[in-house]
Amino acid sequence: MTKEYRAVPSDEVFAKLPAARRAKIKERAAELIAEELGLQELRKSKQITQEEIAARLGGRQVYISRLEKRARPASKPKALRRSKRAEPTVK
Repeated sequence: MTKEYRAVPSDEVFAKLPAARRAKIKERAAELIAEELGLQELRKSKQITQEEIAARLGGRQVYISRLEKRARPASKPKALRRSKRAEPTVK
C-alpha cells in the first residue's frame, strides 16, 4: 500500500506561513538580490571584454551585451553548458 504524494506549489506553501515570516523571507530575498554581482561588473572586475567572452563561448559580442543587460537571457541549460566551457579559461 503506497501513499500518493502531490507536488505542492511554492506559492501555496508561502501563503500558509505567518505574515511576519513571509515579510522576513521577502526582505532577505531582496538583500540577496541586491548583493548579487551583475555579469557586467564581474566581467569588468576580471578585465575581460565582451568580445573576449564571446570568443571563449563561441558566440557573438551582441549576445554577451544582451545577457549583461538581461534583455534576453540564455536558457539555463545552454548557459550552463557555455559557462562550463569557459570556466577553465577564465582566470
